[in-house]
Amino acid sequence: STENATHNVAQILEEKIGQIKKSVAGQMQQIVAPQVWFGSRTINTLNLMLDLCDTVQQLAQLTAQHTHTNNGSSQPTNSGSISATASKAGDLKAKYSSVIKQ
Repeated sequence: STENATHNVAQILEEKIGQIKKSVAGQMQQIVAPQVWFGSRTINTLNLMLDLCDTVQQLAQLTAQHTHTNNGSSQPTNSGSISATASKAGDLKAKYSSVIKQ
């Protein structure tokens, strides 16, 4: 159909699809709400953005605070903390990969 369609629902519109729902927009698709959940019943994949921001912030803070004991030729004195925080990226991948189709 080439006509526009609008559905106004006062309270709740719930769709239950047994297998696969595919939504295709020719130019743009918007999902607008005060809060959005996108993922499985237990994992909101949009939290990945917040989790990554936290990890990047922690790495930036650790990097800004680091010092070297031997004029830059040795590892930073807080290299263990940097490595531990960096490993969070792998943890995040493991957490979200089960619900993100690649």
